[in-house]
Amino acid sequence: MQMYNISCISKDIRERTSESFGAKTEAKGCVDERKNMRLKVARMEAGLSQAQLAELVGATRQTIGLIEAGRYNPSLKLCIGICKTLGKTLDDLFWNEENARRTT
Repeated sequence: MQMYNISCISKDIRERTSESFGAKTEAKGCVDERKNMRLKVARMEAGLSQAQLAELVGATRQTIGLIEAGRYNPSLKLCIGICKTLGKTLDDLFWNEENARRTT
């Protein structure tokens, strides 16, 4: 069963709907199409390949690659598993300060 980040799905729908009106919206803290270099760096610092990290957290190598590429929004459960495995916090790897500043 694939898990979706509802706030990001909502963000996508709002953006597609508002494009015709010239408006742009952002979901607070939502992973977007930018690469998650913090995750990649933390994984490499831990000496793990994408496949090794995936095995440790119960995901596929493809999922880890998509998260790093900014093309997949992982479930909270998967984010927590990744953070515990890499010894990082959710803020360290997944919080997007730029989006948070725009919405506050």
